[in-house]
Amino acid sequence: MAEYQNTLEFDVSPAPVLSWTEGEIADFRNSDVMSGGSISQVTQAINFTTGTDVLGLQVLYEQGGASSGLNIYIEDGQLFAAVWDVNDGGWGVVELSADIAGETQYEVALILDATVADGGLVALVLNGVQVDAASGVGAIRSLADSIGLGEVSGKTRIDGAAITDDATFGGTIHWVEQIHAVPSAASYSGTPEVEGHDALIASLSDAALIFEWQDGDDLTIDSSEALNGGLFDEKTQIVSFTTGDNIDDLQMLYEQGGRTRGLNLFIEGGTLYAAVWNGAKDAWDYTELSAAVEANTSYDAVLVMDGNAEQTGTASLYLNGALVDEAGGIGVLRSQTGDGAVGHVDGNTLVHDQRVGDDASFTGTISYVAGYNDAADPEGDTGGGFEEPPVEEPPVEEPPVDGGDDETPPDPEEGGSDGWAFQGISLDYARNGLAVLAESQLAMDGVVEINANAVAIVSRYQVAHQWASDVYADDYYTESLANITQAIQDAQARGLQILLKPHLGGADGTWSGNLTPNDADAFFESYKAHILDLARIAEANDVEVFSLGNEMGELYGPEYTDYWLDIITDVRDIYSGDVTIAAQYWQAGNIEFWDELDFIGINGYFPLSDAPVPTVEKLIAAWTTMDSGLAQWLGMSVVDYTQSLSEQYDLPVIFTEIGFRSIEGAASDPGDYDLVGEVSEEAQANMMEAFMQVWGEQGDWFEGSFLWGWNVAQGQDNDYSVQDRLAEEIVADAYGAQDGILLPEDEGGQTEITLRVSGKGPEDFTPELLVNLDGLDVALLDVTAVRAEGDFQEFTITVDDASPEELRLFFTNPVDQTGIYVDWIDVNGLHIEGEDATDNAAIPEGYQDNSEFASLFMNGALSFSLVDSELLLL
Repeated sequence: MAEYQNTLEFDVSPAPVLSWTEGEIADFRNSDVMSGGSISQVTQAINFTTGTDVLGLQVLYEQGGASSGLNIYIEDGQLFAAVWDVNDGGWGVVELSADIAGETQYEVALILDATVADGGLVALVLNGVQVDAASGVGAIRSLADSIGLGEVSGKTRIDGAAITDDATFGGTIHWVEQIHAVPSAASYSGTPEVEGHDALIASLSDAALIFEWQDGDDLTIDSSEALNGGLFDEKTQIVSFTTGDNIDDLQMLYEQGGRTRGLNLFIEGGTLYAAVWNGAKDAWDYTELSAAVEANTSYDAVLVMDGNAEQTGTASLYLNGALVDEAGGIGVLRSQTGDGAVGHVDGNTLVHDQRVGDDASFTGTISYVAGYNDAADPEGDTGGGFEEPPVEEPPVEEPPVDGGDDETPPDPEEGGSDGWAFQGISLDYARNGLAVLAESQLAMDGVVEINANAVAIVSRYQVAHQWASDVYADDYYTESLANITQAIQDAQARGLQILLKPHLGGADGTWSGNLTPNDADAFFESYKAHILDLARIAEANDVEVFSLGNEMGELYGPEYTDYWLDIITDVRDIYSGDVTIAAQYWQAGNIEFWDELDFIGINGYFPLSDAPVPTVEKLIAAWTTMDSGLAQWLGMSVVDYTQSLSEQYDLPVIFTEIGFRSIEGAASDPGDYDLVGEVSEEAQANMMEAFMQVWGEQGDWFEGSFLWGWNVAQGQDNDYSVQDRLAEEIVADAYGAQDGILLPEDEGGQTEITLRVSGKGPEDFTPELLVNLDGLDVALLDVTAVRAEGDFQEFTITVDDASPEELRLFFTNPVDQTGIYVDWIDVNGLHIEGEDATDNAAIPEGYQDNSEFASLFMNGALSFSLVDSELLLL
């Protein structure tokens, strides 16, 4: 059997290399380089210093799960290294060990080579000496779960048994290296060489994370305190890279955070850019630095942020050791919820102060990435690098080679999410006409910006009181069928899937769950008539999911089942898409007709905690364990209860609603609109973070959620919407980690729009005109020309649209005595006078229209058909 001594030399570059500070937990996600496919050769190396305790269980590194994986850990004064594959046809568990002491630095390498004849081998090398080895191993199959550094992430195996305990390491990890190869020479020299970087990092003491990146692999690193937690007045981000042939397209080298706060380095148009920004609380301006780069050239780029609370700090960009750009006005960078990403965008980031959500993968080679929570001086540093304590080599004896033929039965297969089918947001059209206002357009734009791929379009109907039997469309509260159709089409133009969802309530304030009509026959007959109207709209517009009702608790009971079966039959005769119904979690078990539907729809307002602002950890436990009153009442955890419904009826579950108010105490009853408390964005953010973590890990039985809600009209600072709050970025990042929306394909060709407009209003008021082409907002224009002075101005907009059909104009910011006048529009040479607009929903009753122009006096729409035959003849 081969033995490995001294320095290990490799013919390939390493996968991730990390520098880890004591007490910090790094948890990063699988990638094809790290864990994809079948791994037949791997060397896992770690340089670390033990703490005073080497008796308790402490995990240095683990990768994989209960079925297959590898790890290195400490227990009972020994260092253990294990590899395993206990899947069907697997080769079992092999564990190697060596004695270690406290407060001592070690360098360990776990080497697996399944290509060796006669059964493969695995060896443990400690401080350059092989101390244990075994044969009888095979390849490690594709590994599930995240990768844990200094803790367990998910599951691992200790003494052959699966565990989920975090087993946090109490010492210091200096670096971690993984290479998918075995040594090509018998030597092992220590810390991976980072040639030329010592001078750059000599003054830095607080290392966050260091990576080695393989060309073509997208590496994503989960949030942590060192990476993006807390407040940072200093940051240094280093990227060493070699450009490819293409330096024109947008390519991300490194980014962390999201559109509210973060930093990044990227290439576009032959230029290297480095940016840092902090929006929302303690906001300061997006700051972008730049320098020219050339193709197929190697660079060391360093972004240094040296900020302060007074916002008088600086941001500097160094290239190959020279200062190339600098800017002032830098404050403190607050914590970011977005993860770190090497070689791509994870979730979203800012490029030229505009949100970017695509992957923007780098096409060259990144050889080194390091982040520090300190401000370096790359011009002034002259060397030194990291100072590591001297290696104390305890005596080691080579034990005899074990056979490694342990057999451990496989664990049940673990569930995993490949991405929710519905990453949804609810749009509540709570009054007639709201769906055709500018607010609706801007709300849908916001939904797309946070990476949602679906919307629930809510239409409201009423009964007079709790016992009434006549369901009606209210003139004020019920959106017209035409407007609902328009909202569906506007959402579809943005690539969004649709859940069409009627709500019912009492005009006297009775909640739908308390409705008990005196005449059930009459009630369901009138209710069905409205449901069938909506079903026809859903079918005509290819709506993906149609809900039959919402939170009608008493009326979901067994005595009403026949009425629902009748409605289901008639809806299915009209509508060919998926059908569900929305029930509160305590109502769901009483419904006897789930097997006639396509989804189990639950409004998931589960009580989670009585704490005013519960921690994310406590909230995760409330979802997943028996440590809550609700779990005790259900007899199982909330997640298990929900999954049991799926298994009982063999149907996937969607949360037709779920949301959290930004108020202290909201976790005690998330569905309570009337709860009183102090406004707390943190409470909402913690609840949303826990929800995304827990439910994002569920399997195919859970197909997504529709968050309640996004304010179409004016909201309140303690409501459910995540708009402009801490939770917004959490949602954007979570949804961005899924598949996102697929916009309609561009047919090729462009459309040129020219508008001649003028405005009216007080001296300090500038009207805003929103331009919408075929359901997509294409421009927001400041109309500065004043009609009273006879002034008009022309705007020309060019967009990608080969065959436009409708142009709509909206007045987005009206107040009393303001307006916009549209003289004419021109679309690809089709000239239409303002007064010939197909529809003018913008002039309220009582206003005198100007005969020369079409006028927008309120927040409505002015529509121009671009396919009307008479207009085309013009």
